[in-house]
Amino acid sequence: MALPNAFLNLLKSEVLTDVTLHVNGSKFPTHKCILSAWSPVFAAMFTSGMRETSSADVTLMDMKHPAVFGLVLRFLYGAEFSSIVSVGNAMEIAAIANRFDVVALQGHCEEYVGALLNIKNCCRLFAQSDAVGCDQLGTLCCTYAAHHYEDVSRTVSFRDLTPPLLASIVGMETLAVRSEEFLFTSLVDWAENWERLHVEQQQQQQQLVEVVEEEVEEVEVDKEVDNEEGEQDKAIKENAIPNVAALLRHVRFPLMSGSFIVRHVEPSIFMRRHPNLMRELLYEAYRHLATAATSRKETGSLVNEEEGRTRKHDKSTKEDGSASSASTVSSLRSLSSSSSSSSSSSSSSSSS
Repeated sequence: MALPNAFLNLLKSEVLTDVTLHVNGSKFPTHKCILSAWSPVFAAMFTSGMRETSSADVTLMDMKHPAVFGLVLRFLYGAEFSSIVSVGNAMEIAAIANRFDVVALQGHCEEYVGALLNIKNCCRLFAQSDAVGCDQLGTLCCTYAAHHYEDVSRTVSFRDLTPPLLASIVGMETLAVRSEEFLFTSLVDWAENWERLHVEQQQQQQQLVEVVEEEVEEVEVDKEVDNEEGEQDKAIKENAIPNVAALLRHVRFPLMSGSFIVRHVEPSIFMRRHPNLMRELLYEAYRHLATAATSRKETGSLVNEEEGRTRKHDKSTKEDGSASSASTVSSLRSLSSSSSSSSSSSSSSSSS
């Protein structure tokens, strides 16, 4: 009999077991030595003098699926990885492997899932890998999403990305977008969806709390209560606003056309929520566009906008900056004057 089969028979027969693991109502008689050989977590649990060291019964908390844990045990007792893994359970197995520091099993899972990456699932798998601590898979998902950003940004799972995960994607130097206009639009669309969903969720939670409070105690409604509710609604919306400022810093505004900035960037509510950032980023953009327009007028040649960039844009989608040179210079001057006026007002107030 092969050695792996012998260990599997030992698990199945429950002979010489010395600890029973309890997982969400299910019992798994096992052997401390085999668990400890694979997992430093189990080794510390059984040798560090904790209660589990001398106990014959150990309850593993926060484990929802006993069947998946049983598959992990089969691997620890010698089963082939291919015999326990499937598309449906790979991430759950990876989560258990990460929790108990079974490095080999987690590596197998990350490699298995990485081979399944596609446009539709990469954002969902990115979020799952971040939640369970699969760093290698997370890096692979992030890189894949950056390389296929335009298609990925149109998927449903893209809208569910958290701000830090989205920032890690758009912050990659290998981000592939045809234009900065597309990147800006995709981030604004994501932010609007994120804010709407989280406002609704927080309002539902607030309503649930209010229902519970009403059942416990009846509260008189007066003007003060109305004011408090108004403040709560305002707080809910403010808490739901994502940190768009951090995301917008990854957009290269100087590479946009002046007409797009005037028509779409300046009126954006997310830009106006951060006036200092807006002034900083757009001043740089308008200065670049004004310099390019002046250079074209003087030399009759185009400025090499591609120099020093790693992103590849489709030039055919860019609007002609010369048509908006007048608005560019005008906006540049207005930004400059607003910046100067704000600084002068602050100095006068300090002197007074």
